[in-house]
Amino acid sequence: MKRREVEFQTGDYVFLKLRPYRQTSLRKKRNEKLSPKYFGPYRILERIGTVAYKLELPSTAAIHPVFHVSQLKKARGDIKETQPLNPYVNECHEWITQSEEIYAYRKNQATKEWEVLVSWKGLPPHGATWENCADLKVQFPEFHLEDKVDLEEESDARPPILFTYNQRKKDKGTRGNSEESKEQGTSQGGDHKLVSSGIKKGSRQYRGGAGGWCDHWKQCVWFIPGNGVSISKEEKVHLCASRNDTTFSYHLKSQIPGGEILQHGVNAENFKLILPPERIAVYGDREWRLAMLTAIKTALQGRAPSVCMIADDSVFLTLMVACLSKTTLVLSLFPGIREKGTKYLQAVSHVNGICMDSIKVIEKRKSCLTIQDTFEKKVDLLISEPFYYGNDNALPWHNLRFWKERTMLDQVLSDDVLIMPSKGILRACFMSLPDLWSSRRRLGTIEGFDHSVTNDTLGACGKLPEGQEGPFLAFYIWQCGEYEELSEIFTLMEFDFSKPISPCSGKSQVKVTKAGICHGIVLWIDWVIDSKNSIVISTGPDKRYWKQGVKLLADPVAVEPRDSGEGIECCSAAIEASFDPSTGELDLRHSFL
Repeated sequence: MKRREVEFQTGDYVFLKLRPYRQTSLRKKRNEKLSPKYFGPYRILERIGTVAYKLELPSTAAIHPVFHVSQLKKARGDIKETQPLNPYVNECHEWITQSEEIYAYRKNQATKEWEVLVSWKGLPPHGATWENCADLKVQFPEFHLEDKVDLEEESDARPPILFTYNQRKKDKGTRGNSEESKEQGTSQGGDHKLVSSGIKKGSRQYRGGAGGWCDHWKQCVWFIPGNGVSISKEEKVHLCASRNDTTFSYHLKSQIPGGEILQHGVNAENFKLILPPERIAVYGDREWRLAMLTAIKTALQGRAPSVCMIADDSVFLTLMVACLSKTTLVLSLFPGIREKGTKYLQAVSHVNGICMDSIKVIEKRKSCLTIQDTFEKKVDLLISEPFYYGNDNALPWHNLRFWKERTMLDQVLSDDVLIMPSKGILRACFMSLPDLWSSRRRLGTIEGFDHSVTNDTLGACGKLPEGQEGPFLAFYIWQCGEYEELSEIFTLMEFDFSKPISPCSGKSQVKVTKAGICHGIVLWIDWVIDSKNSIVISTGPDKRYWKQGVKLLADPVAVEPRDSGEGIECCSAAIEASFDPSTGELDLRHSFL
């Protein structure tokens, strides 16, 4: 065979061919030929003899920098950066296999043996491989395999999984794989170790793996008072924290180059009103504001209401109505924020050009209101978002409190009163929620201790004994790890707020639209703002600002569309629901067909 002669010049950039396989694992891989062979590019410093070249390798490299020409391949195009070289390489240009950390555990479904996802020194996180625990103990007897899990028999306790990556597992039906790969590549390019946090992507699915999500990872956001603090490069900012038995408080100091220290204290005096972050996000959403503004403008133009009542804790609606109609008397009930709402209105009314004489905050209970409390006038316009302060962890239908209070206010409402929202629509969807379902499985015996007595307290849902049902859970679905819609979105019930509150019930036959494993039913309310049904605000799982109600199944169910397979899995479901106004709770029954 005739070989082609290759020559390079000093200053050229070339790729370096190391051992064809990135590392020799404990078992043979099916995709070894797809592993990268070349690394670099690296600059040629000088030619050594006729067939060797000296390369400018990274400082971390632990191998001799002179290589035969057969190990090199010329790099073409603009060279902007070079690839770091793994320091764990021997003189034969092979990776030195050294286990570093355990990322995850699993039980091989075929062999029924435990495996661990182990990272290797010198390789990025995506180079982690699944290895048999017994083989790993023999190969690396000094390596600690964690003692939190009994690898000989099943256990409910598992160590926290920091990162999961499986090169061989492909999910053809997954959206967003390209975005995930791009994000991981960016994170792995630096010198920092990649560790998963509680901050999740806002895509339809979080593809971090079944163990890459923990529902107890939460963040705390502290908003700097006022308009924030202006800082510049090289400026030192000091954040001080203090606590008592129940709360934390923060104090910010910023020192500018001239030496002057600015203090921005956080205390009750300079905070007029503190709202949940999600409510602040709602008020900052342009589409939501435009929808409410359009609905209220339409209501005010169609009639000239003399009295408008805000039934919930919405200072936003109070200010909006007062700004749009100078002649309307605005009565705000503020059942949760009370005097805080009054102080807030007093603080911002002048800036917004509002006369406080046109706004009255009623402190009496709704059941005790009379026509004297509305200044001898009937209420023409009753409005609510609805938003009730301190109700952050409530289920969606708990906001039907507005319907109950509208009924209590019936004696002060005019005959042709305009009520916003005009009705609510309870919608639902069957979903795959593997991470959330796993995190809510019932507890059994863990490390020899029986934890089953805590199931009722913690609200366990999965793997419950026959006859028991788990509770409804309030969650932001986009924060619940991996999720996917498996059915069409369907309507269960409608609530007409123009009439007094009454029991409601509804049922629906649901078609499965996508094959998968169903873990539960997700429910939410769409609020129809105007009487023409032209403005609807949805609080579904595609929205970030509202929690949905989740009913997890005792055991996951395999489903598929009717015409997509062999007909073994369920292809539809029957679901019934009823609402009890005396308790404000929802009862749900379903069966797969």
